[in-house]
Amino acid sequence: LLLIAVYIAAASAATSISALMQAQLNPPMNNAALTRIQELCTGVELAAFDEAGWFDAENRAERGAVSPQYLLQATVRILGGVATVASAVVVVALVHPLLLPLILLTIAPRWWSAVRVGRLDFAVFIRQSEGRRRVAQIASIGQSISQAAEVRALSLQNYLIGRYRRIAGTMVAENVALQRAETLSEMLGDAVAGLAVTVVYVVLGLLLWRQVIPLAAGGTAVIAIGRAQNSLLQLVTSVNSLYAEGLFLDGYLKFCEHAETRLPQPATAEVPDGFDTITLQDVTFAYTGAQTPALAGASMTIRRGEVVALVGENGAAKTTLGKLIGRLYLPDSGQILWDGQDIAAMDPDALRSRIAYIGQDGARYPFTAAECIRVGDWRRPEADGAVAAAARASGAHEFITALPSGYQTLMDRSLSWGTNVSGGQHQRINLARGFYRQAELVIADEPTSNLDAAAEIDFYRRLRSYGGTVVMVTHRLNAVQACADRIYVLEHGRISAAGTHEELMADPAGGWYRNSYLLQQNSFTTRADSESTPAPQGLEDGAGGDPEGDAT
Repeated sequence: LLLIAVYIAAASAATSISALMQAQLNPPMNNAALTRIQELCTGVELAAFDEAGWFDAENRAERGAVSPQYLLQATVRILGGVATVASAVVVVALVHPLLLPLILLTIAPRWWSAVRVGRLDFAVFIRQSEGRRRVAQIASIGQSISQAAEVRALSLQNYLIGRYRRIAGTMVAENVALQRAETLSEMLGDAVAGLAVTVVYVVLGLLLWRQVIPLAAGGTAVIAIGRAQNSLLQLVTSVNSLYAEGLFLDGYLKFCEHAETRLPQPATAEVPDGFDTITLQDVTFAYTGAQTPALAGASMTIRRGEVVALVGENGAAKTTLGKLIGRLYLPDSGQILWDGQDIAAMDPDALRSRIAYIGQDGARYPFTAAECIRVGDWRRPEADGAVAAAARASGAHEFITALPSGYQTLMDRSLSWGTNVSGGQHQRINLARGFYRQAELVIADEPTSNLDAAAEIDFYRRLRSYGGTVVMVTHRLNAVQACADRIYVLEHGRISAAGTHEELMADPAGGWYRNSYLLQQNSFTTRADSESTPAPQGLEDGAGGDPEGDAT
């Protein structure tokens, strides 16, 4: 009885120590693991995001990031369980040594079922990685303020809910099957364990019947066997939890290990202080998993102070080339040289600090208007008027000052004190962010898609007056004519022509640029003529109608 009392006291002490340790260690462990994922995801090369399976692996890593917390809990329970099991086992062994191996044998079936359940759980988790992401993506569309108008305009409510239910329904069916398999495993383990426990009590009864142990010791043995059974079961549960969480943690560790291989290589060359020329020599690049290169054999020269335009049809690799020039991607072959030095050998962050990349949409940060501009160069010390100066240069100052709190207005309407701006205004904030960066090279990828014609002309004039080197990617050839010093035409992933507007228009073979420019000009002229031509009599009020209208 004294040993049982010691056993109960040890169990209580172990529980208290466990709770204290978890409260002290869990929050910092979780934070450190999740922070590591963020560090890796923001630090890897952009090409890593093109890998098949990257996002599934990241999803598994996020689950594995909290595994240290559960591993700690399981470890503490195991340490406490070992102490309580040891005290109970000592009691049983003192009653009669034959009972000890029999008790240990009773736990084997439950051990088997626990390990099997852990493996089944993990296998389904892996299999559902993409499904979980798809369900989350569909849910975010329905909950997104930026997509709310289109969802209603296209009456997508039932369509989205239908897709959500189909994907979620498949996962629910898998989870039901999982629960069934786990329950059967546990039932089988419990049944075999029950038979083993029966054997233990039969042996104890025989020992009492043969008077091998006294009756009082038999009573103590019954209590000790019950305690030992419970303690061993808890210990097995904790070990199983340790095993299962170890599988999840392995996913986290493998993701981190792989992501570390996708970090930029250490720099072996300094970034030049300014440049006179940026030269591309036979640059070829293919996206991960693609059968053919997106860009092949590209060679070009960009001189300091020039405005260079990249033009071509959709899918011609204009954006890809712009991202290569901006060191967002590295070429698979060939070189990109700043004053003769290969940018692949330079520190990417140091190089990108000299470059402003203005994308078509640009990220909408949940920050104040001033911060949305300041992130263009967040390392730069705040200077009075610098943010406003960049906004004035981009044409954003006027509408920002008209916002409820001016530059301190939060640019996120999903928050009660936030607001939002139009697509064109957002693009002007993007341009202000680029101006605030004070970069030597600006890469503007379709920066005027949300601007009207007058605003577009104003935008390009501001970009032209920036004074640095500009690479512009656009379909608007009138803007190219007005701004570009040199034009590169891309067709099917290759540079097919290069020159000034006049040189390309003088191409006797016609060429993509000349044909496209004339097509755009004719389109504008035809539209203007049609707008100035009176409608045929009888159609102004819809009197004539479509001769085939009744058939529609």
